[in-house]
Amino acid sequence: FRFSNLNFVDAEDSNRRSQVVRLKLERDQTIKLVAGCKGRGLKLWAAIASAGLISAYSSKNLESGQGEKYAVVTLSDCRSVLEPPLTPNDFGFYHSGILHTHDINGEEKLWDLAKRCYDSFASAKNSNKHFTDMSDLNFLMCKAIENPNLTPSSSLRTAYISIFEDPVTDEYPEPALASAG
Repeated sequence: FRFSNLNFVDAEDSNRRSQVVRLKLERDQTIKLVAGCKGRGLKLWAAIASAGLISAYSSKNLESGQGEKYAVVTLSDCRSVLEPPLTPNDFGFYHSGILHTHDINGEEKLWDLAKRCYDSFASAKNSNKHFTDMSDLNFLMCKAIENPNLTPSSSLRTAYISIFEDPVTDEYPEPALASAG
């Protein structure tokens, strides 16, 4: 596999950093996006990941039709399928990642790519890939952490986009957060 990564400037005076993109939608735009996902039988993450892939491709100013391969890691909460099952109130990080790759050529439409992302993930999840690949992924991540010089520019980059399958919500009131402190 050859994954597309953002160009990395490796200069002695440069500060190495990751970049984060934030998109804020107004209430009516959010309602339309969620309704579009629901009407197509998709989860919100698929539309967001697809928008990110399309944006990443278009930011590279490639020739029309030139393809690139991008990786997405979708994190799935495994608490309900563990034996014994855990509830969302059980403390800890119980997510497993499914890596899926997509060839992007600049011709993709948001909803078509979102469906492709969602179907790829759903097929892998239905095949228990998040469990069968867990030991391999853990091994590779441990090796990458132990040997950072083996990864691009001595950094740990596994995917262009990492996203949660289901929204992670914070339902604590502000005073409760302050007292947890």
